[in-house]
Parts: sequence; structure tokens; C-alpha cells
Amino acid sequence: MEQQKKSVFISYSRKDYKLENGEIIPGNIVSEIKSILEENNISYWLDEEGISATTPDYMEKISRAIDEAPIFLFIATENSCHSRFCKMEVSYAVEQEKTMIIVKNLEKFPSGFGIWLAGREFIDHLHKPELTAERLIEAIAPIIQPEEEDFKKTFDTLQTQKEQLVGQLKIYTEYRAVLQEEIDAKTEQLEQLQAEMATLEEALRKRKESISAVVREVDRLNIELDKINSSLAECKGSEENSDVIPVVGPVIPQAPEEETKQTEKGTATPAPAPEPEEAVEEEPTPTPPVIPTLTRPQPETPTPAIEPKEEIAAEEEVEEEEPTVKVDTSAALSSLAGFFKPKKEEEEGE
Repeated sequence: MEQQKKSVFISYSRKDYKLENGEIIPGNIVSEIKSILEENNISYWLDEEGISATTPDYMEKISRAIDEAPIFLFIATENSCHSRFCKMEVSYAVEQEKTMIIVKNLEKFPSGFGIWLAGREFIDHLHKPELTAERLIEAIAPIIQPEEEDFKKTFDTLQTQKEQLVGQLKIYTEYRAVLQEEIDAKTEQLEQLQAEMATLEEALRKRKESISAVVREVDRLNIELDKINSSLAECKGSEENSDVIPVVGPVIPQAPEEETKQTEKGTATPAPAPEPEEAVEEEPTPTPPVIPTLTRPQPETPTPAIEPKEEIAAEEEVEEEEPTVKVDTSAALSSLAGFFKPKKEEEEGE
């Protein structure tokens, strides 16, 4: 049983209060004393459960309850006067000089026990039970009055502290509401930032994929470029080590008006190529043109200009120079296209 500070400690025998099965004895003196105290709002401590020697720290609990209560009320009966626990409680109360009130419900105290109660006033409940309540309150009131005043002061102090705590609680509640609003706002901002971060992470992931694709494409193009460079290097090397391949091309027809004349030195220009014969009625099968082979361009040899002389010695040897023929591939291709032009088209052109 939890011990609390009470005004009265009641020492009694359980045999006067309850039966062995735990039922309360009707009209017992202990119940009458409890009722008187309760009607007058006097707090008391009473062992309802029954502390025994087997109860852990039973002596500590009893001694603490006696120390805290300013009044020790002993219900003297035949059973309590022969109870070992009641004797210990009375002995401890006498030792602590507690104010003792005795409610006597027997003719006389047994030998050996009366020495603890000798010279003390008592309330004769056995012969005058109708006066027990009045005399009990008269004995208790002067003792607990100062305690009640102290209690009132303590109560007022606690009430003031309570009001202060209520005011502080109100302030803290308002401050908590403000903090909660800030927390909600920060939480919303955090959610927005998390959404933006998720969007940025997705964009970054796509950017990384694009970069990876570009890197792969660049690697592929580098491989292709290496192959092309290798092919160009092989071609260049083969051209440097090979002889000059003569250019084989079609014969370029010349206009009939152009005739070569013998120069003053006796140098003659090559005769013009014969004009192609007119096509017969049956169209000849066109011969595929010979595609000129691309060779390394050779440096052109400039043809020296021949200056006329007024007098030429008959005995001077005339040196003939081979003319350098420069083949125009585009003109050759144009001539071939004209050569193989169908007759019908020529007639339409005329």
C-alpha cells in the first residue's frame, strides 16, 4: 500500500475489523472511527491490506507512516492489546513522542501493556460510545489546525505556481503554433526542392546518356578516319614509288580552219586529226569511252616564244623542238559526248 502523509495514524487489530475470509465485520469499532474521521475531512493512514512480517520492508513502511502523521490513534481492544504488531507500533510512537489518542473499548489494559499507556487520557468507547465522535474531534482539531494552516499556505503557493505554469504553458502553446507553421512551410519548401532535384537528376541522366552516345559516335568516326588516313598513306606511298603513267585519252579533233604553218626556222606543227566521217544511215554501236587514268600532275614545260629574225644564215642548223601537248580532260570528255551524239539529235541541232 502506498504511504502518503496523513493527519492520523490508526493502530488496530485486523481481528476487530475483518474476518479471515476478508469480509468486514458489521458494526465494528474500526469502521466507526473511520466514518467519524471521514465525516470531518480528517485524513488518516490505515493498513487496509494487512502488513505482516512477510511483507517486504513492512517495518519501514509502518515507521514512515507513523513519522509523517502528527497524531497516533490507538484503538485499544482485547485483540489489539495482545497483538505483537500493535505493541511495536505503540512502542515506536512513544519513542518518537507522537501525540497519542486512545479509544478504549475494554475494561482494563492487560498487564505488561498498560505501562505504555499509563497516565494518558483516553476516550471510553465501551461505556459512552455516543460521545466518542465529539471527544475524538475535540482531541484532534487543536493538533491538526496548525497543520491545516500550513496546508492552506502550501495550497495557496501551489495555486500561484499553477497559475504561473498555466501562463507559461499558454505562451509555449502559442510559440509552438508559430514553430509548427514554420515547420510546415519549411517542409513544403523541402518537398519542392526534392521534386526539383528529382527533375534535375532525370535531366542529368538523359544528358549523360546523350554524352555517352556522342562519345561512341566520335569513337566510331575516329576509327573511320584512321582507316581513311591509312588508305591515303598507302596510296601516297604507292604513287611516290611508281613511274609516271602516260595519259591515255581520246584524240581531240581540231577545227578544219586551223592549219599548221611552217615557221621561219622550218618547225612544223603536227597535222590536224582527220575529221570524223559522216555517220551512215545505220547508227554504229557506240564504243565505251576510255576514262583517263588519274596520275600525278606533271609540271608544265613552258614553250619558248620564237622571235622572227630579219636575216637567217643559210648555213645555220635549224633545231626542231617537240611541241608540248597539254590535254584538257574536260574538253576531251565534251568531244566524246559530241562524237557519240546520235544522228537524229545532230539533225535536230542543225
